[in-house]
Amino acid sequence: MTGIVSFSLCAEELNRNVLPYKKKLKEKIFEGEIFSESHVKSSTISNKKIQNLNFSIAGLHEKSCVYALKTLSLYESYSKLLDFVKESTYNEKTQELNFQLKHVLLPYDMLLIFKLPRITKEGAYPFVFEQGILKDLKGTIYAINYQNRCLFYSTAAWAGPSTGFPDIIFEFFSQTLAKLTMEKLFRISSTLSH
Repeated sequence: MTGIVSFSLCAEELNRNVLPYKKKLKEKIFEGEIFSESHVKSSTISNKKIQNLNFSIAGLHEKSCVYALKTLSLYESYSKLLDFVKESTYNEKTQELNFQLKHVLLPYDMLLIFKLPRITKEGAYPFVFEQGILKDLKGTIYAINYQNRCLFYSTAAWAGPSTGFPDIIFEFFSQTLAKLTMEKLFRISSTLSH
């Protein structure tokens, strides 16, 4: 893959209806609850163990997208914002993002390398993991203006050789770490002066 194109959509096309959740869950999200879910399923195909991951997360930031993204788009600063991100770098030209992670929820230190456009305004932004145990994981991050607040919603899907982690453990750390990350980034980006 040579690059990723950012698809910035107009507000009429990209709205709260992008959330695929049931009405009650959507209501909780619009009341300020962050929702994260991860489903992992193993199977065997031609004597090879395969794992499938389907993930989503959604949360409504208390500030507008313009305000929130001033901080959230600075990927290279995440090592200063999140204690489990030991190093963070971003290459503007290649849109390559590198995170070195260390957290008690992770079974071991991890290096995440993926392509993601810099999210500076509302829109839909595709991403892909090009290396590591989740190679070829693909997803999209949506930043949506909702009543002068920023709704963030992301999905990701992956299928590949078994990671070696039991499905339930893989679900737990992907779901929990994502939720903790969004909660902390929302807090930080709501209080920082710009």
